[in-house]
Amino acid sequence: MEELPTSDVYTQDEIDSAKALSAICYVLPIIVLVPLIQKDNSYALFHARQVLIMVVLLLGLSVLGIVPFFVCVVGPVSLVAWLTFAVIGVMNSINGRAQMLPVIGVYGERWFAGVRKG
Repeated sequence: MEELPTSDVYTQDEIDSAKALSAICYVLPIIVLVPLIQKDNSYALFHARQVLIMVVLLLGLSVLGIVPFFVCVVGPVSLVAWLTFAVIGVMNSINGRAQMLPVIGVYGERWFAGVRKG
């Protein structure tokens, strides 16, 4: 498996201006649209890609939740996964780090590679 870079080069101004918004995106995923609009801030876009992969994961688990047997398993698992990834993402963004989320972060960087500073 190829290694993806964990971050682009971020200026301190980019980090400072996007910290709060990036942290909020992990808690309220609909806000992910705002960093996507901020095409000039690569730090905000990095965290937007990470949140997008969290949303894809949650939607995928929700589809499995339609099957009655999986409701008892998928519901709690998806809640724990979402909370875990959200806490990690919030901590990373508040601390000015651009670290991929464990397990799923690499997919966010691959699948949403087109979401870059333009």
